Amino acid sequence: MKTLMAAVFIAMYCGAAAGADDVFGGWGIFPGPNPEAIDLLPDADPGAVFRIGQVLFEYPFDRMPEGHQPVKNLSQLQSVADAVTVATPGPLLVALACQQLTVPHRFQFTSATVLDYGDAGFIWRVTYELFPEESGSTGVPYRYLSVVDGHGNLVLPRRSVFDAFFHSHTEGWTCSVLQLPASPSVKEVVIAPAEIRSRATEALLNAKSHSDAAGTVARRMVYHGQKVVRIPVASGATGELIHVEVWAVNFRDPAKKGRPDELFTVWVAPDGRTAEIRHLDHAWETDEPPHAQGGPVGPEKNQKTSPPRH
Repeated sequence: MKTLMAAVFIAMYCGAAAGADDVFGGWGIFPGPNPEAIDLLPDADPGAVFRIGQVLFEYPFDRMPEGHQPVKNLSQLQSVADAVTVATPGPLLVALACQQLTVPHRFQFTSATVLDYGDAGFIWRVTYELFPEESGSTGVPYRYLSVVDGHGNLVLPRRSVFDAFFHSHTEGWTCSVLQLPASPSVKEVVIAPAEIRSRATEALLNAKSHSDAAGTVARRMVYHGQKVVRIPVASGATGELIHVEVWAVNFRDPAKKGRPDELFTVWVAPDGRTAEIRHLDHAWETDEPPHAQGGPVGPEKNQKTSPPRH
């Protein structure tokens, strides 16, 4: 019954996701140097951070849960069959991928590897690739990493939502990253929409950057609008999806020529916790990168493509 309920929730979710939420699905990749997951979370382990759409996943192995007893002897490690069974993505991840990529995707098992993470002991890293359920998409698929500790327990990743706005080949990107809670807060403090806007604007004004010019790029952006976005983060006892809500506060760059719907999102939690804003510079191999004259960092909305792995 729980499996049936989960399938119903996913079908309803994916049926509405493609057209109901225009915040996700428009950010992608174009050929050339691009922001990678490690650029957005520079303190993360490069081999343990990746993204699906605009959600970043990170496994902080140096901060395992309190009481964790690492497995130091390979003979005590759970079998690969058990690890893969535990690691297999469930309805929550299927729904999250559907929201982020706007069309249903399937997770295809690729490999299972034993890794020695020092104080964390031996772990299983199980890799999956995501493919659209329907044909017509091309390119290298997204990758998802599941981690199982030596005792056979699934290790939950830390998740963040991000956005990245491409200004030009000389000005680079302005990026916004907000860590998501593992579950909604029971006693969450809700701040008025006007204060949410104020905090997002302040974050842009105080944007971290490598130069005064880069800071100017972020600070010249102007307010466009805001909305509440619900992101699935857990599953309930009967398979229902549990969401957290975040504010998507949108800005535009008046100096950027191109489509009028080209927006940059500063993420703000309902309690007022605001995304970290940073600027990224990248060198170009050509004088004029794709989409330099307009358009988001990536394909048009709803274009069926699969971006390079991150």
